[in-house]
Amino acid sequence: MEELEAQSTALTVVTSSDQDCATPSLSPPDSKTLRTINDLPVEILIQIFEHSVLFTCKHDDHRLAYWDEVDRMTRQRWMVPRNVYTRRDESADPRSPSLFPDALAAVCCLWRDALTLVSLFWTRIVVFVDDDPTPLSRLRTRLELSHEHPLDIIITRHLCSVTDSDPLEKRRVTDAMQVLYQHIARWRSLRINVLHTVSIPAPNIQMQGRAASLINLRLQSHIQMQGRAASPINLRLQSQMARKRFRPAGIAKLCFHAPGLTDLEIDGLTFRRSFLSIPQSIASVKRLVISRYSPGTQSRMLFTVRALAECLSALPHVDEVSLIDLDISSSVGAALPQPLAFTASFFHLEGLSSEVLQALFDLLDSDLNFLHLIRCAVPDSIDLGWASELHLQNLDTTESIAPLLLNWDSEVLYFHACPSFNSALLDEMAEEAEDGAWLCSTLEELSIYDCRRFNSGDIRRMVQARRMSHAEIGFADNAHPAFVVTSVLYLKVQNGPELAPKDREWFDCNVQSVWWNGWQGGHQEEW
Repeated sequence: MEELEAQSTALTVVTSSDQDCATPSLSPPDSKTLRTINDLPVEILIQIFEHSVLFTCKHDDHRLAYWDEVDRMTRQRWMVPRNVYTRRDESADPRSPSLFPDALAAVCCLWRDALTLVSLFWTRIVVFVDDDPTPLSRLRTRLELSHEHPLDIIITRHLCSVTDSDPLEKRRVTDAMQVLYQHIARWRSLRINVLHTVSIPAPNIQMQGRAASLINLRLQSHIQMQGRAASPINLRLQSQMARKRFRPAGIAKLCFHAPGLTDLEIDGLTFRRSFLSIPQSIASVKRLVISRYSPGTQSRMLFTVRALAECLSALPHVDEVSLIDLDISSSVGAALPQPLAFTASFFHLEGLSSEVLQALFDLLDSDLNFLHLIRCAVPDSIDLGWASELHLQNLDTTESIAPLLLNWDSEVLYFHACPSFNSALLDEMAEEAEDGAWLCSTLEELSIYDCRRFNSGDIRRMVQARRMSHAEIGFADNAHPAFVVTSVLYLKVQNGPELAPKDREWFDCNVQSVWWNGWQGGHQEEW
């Protein structure tokens, strides 16, 4: 061991043509000769590569062994470590020239040959489908190198490729998918990020088969293209049949099976075509993101808020749902006898109309923990009382949002770039209403980001008034018969107005934790 360490300290990488494909030495070289990394035994070189893989993986809390998937013979031969974690870091740019293992394989043929001895190194498949596409022969070679291990597949475009139109993109995607379908049982994750929505193979329509290992499916595009506009009669017929769970000609049927799918990100058009009328095909999903649907006036009726609510209600395991920029119909049809059960605890709503929001809240019944409203036109009458943590960001209103907050009463409230968070709202939060009720009476944690239509004195007066009222019952919780309002315990202001010295002094003594534009204080500073 000491001899190996002594040799390693003197190693130098040499990339000349003479050294690139040299056979690694299996005995210690003469101490007077120049030694390079290529003088190492293959076993040592592979161990170095194994540790390099750590930089491409996320550390899972459960710390499952990444190398459990390595075949027994390879593990015994190369003494593969068993403490490497399973999940690849999905934030890594698949277009990066430093991606593992390609960056190392490009150094020299010796390194590439060593890398090919470990099939698990080759389970990330990146396919480019722009005007510089990945050759299908290279794709087939990569699939062969990965042997029978689960695959993480990415179909994308180069960063510098054409961004306005690519009429050949769909054909390139189709050709690549024909090769990949032969290995559908090995798909662990499939991410398609292309220019045109029509280039995406829609599950249950073009994408068919049993993906038994698939956990993560992301289908994203940048340009939504529609076919010929349907007649109003056909639109009404298809909408009615979708609500009745019937399948008219040309609509998806259950042909794509992914029983282990837990994470689905998909554009609105593909979701409507693939899953809206057959939610049982994604019954295992826990996290669902649907984004971008702008079909035009006629086709909007094909995607109604009623159909969406019924689909969400049919997902028994879904815990996190994000709906982003969906221009869908607010039609709810006949009244329901009772709201639809909704299991999610996290609901992210962004870029939705007030009519769609109103309908969603009327149709769904849920015990939410987190509700995010971003860039939405929020109606005053929706009941937010079932969200224990409320985030309001870039709301499409300059009017008071006090009526909205009258229908919410919980502990944690966030404002982000909301012009309606101002001195007037703080005044309303600083006093009881005519009926004796306080706005946000159980609020304990208030965070304010990128809002400047108030001053630190406005915040202090609000916090002080609520604290004084709470003190009258000895700071008891809301189970006390005389409870009317609780104290604000945690306060955070970022990129807000300046904090006046007298207000800072008061916060430091009377609030548990305060963070204001970088200053931190409070009598219990832990946030």
